Amino acid sequence: MSTTLARSYRSVLREINKSSIHAPQNRNQAIKHMLRDLYERQASTLGGVSKTIDETSLGFGRNMMEMKEFVKAQRTYNDLLVRYNPLHDMTAEERVKATTRRVGMEQPLEYDDSDPANRENKE
Repeated sequence: MSTTLARSYRSVLREINKSSIHAPQNRNQAIKHMLRDLYERQASTLGGVSKTIDETSLGFGRNMMEMKEFVKAQRTYNDLLVRYNPLHDMTAEERVKATTRRVGMEQPLEYDDSDPANRENKE
């Protein structure tokens, strides 16, 4: 049973490493430490008895696998969002221009007070 816990723990760590956007030296280690503490606590409750399978160890393994699936799904969602959303990496102004062009319109020119051609006789 402890090998199953170790396998699920390592698979969660692999998924967290894959989904991280930071370099390994810049990553927040708090999540890994928290997961390690949970794993060690669960492994110590099993002790040397690997023959008995209790509900808490099964629940822990199930939770670890669900966490792995969640992190993997979030990573896949972000990849698909970047791939299929053409407005993803644009500024707000560029997004407005792209949206108006997409619906077949052009964005009106903005009024520039400093341009002498826009000035009328104010005198």
